[in-house]
Amino acid sequence: MKNVKKTILFTVLILVILNIFCITRYEVFAAKTLQQMEEEASSWLTKGQSEAPDMGDVTQQFLEIGRILTMIGTGVLVIVTTYMGIKYMMASPEGQAKLKQQLIGLVVSSIVVFGAWGIWSLAISIGRTVMGE
Repeated sequence: MKNVKKTILFTVLILVILNIFCITRYEVFAAKTLQQMEEEASSWLTKGQSEAPDMGDVTQQFLEIGRILTMIGTGVLVIVTTYMGIKYMMASPEGQAKLKQQLIGLVVSSIVVFGAWGIWSLAISIGRTVMGE
């Protein structure tokens, strides 16, 4: 049994060593001068600026996604609030105390849902003023 483990370990070790030395080869392409690299970088930047999408279209798409997510979040909040309200009315005093602790999570969730929309709208308006739209 010991010999089998040693053989397996030795085989794995040999395979790892072969992988390191034979299979993986790294080539370095550092034959470019600094001037050539600067030219490629500036051409890449100008290409990106000329092919940049219109920010109005992008923000409209994100606004639609934000509206949909806010509607879903609002629906979930209404359902959970209704469920917790019914559960609170039916619960014993100990159960009501536990539900009040869970209510903190509900309040935080509602702040996140509606606060995210506010933060996103603020970011869009700041971006528009900075970009000059």
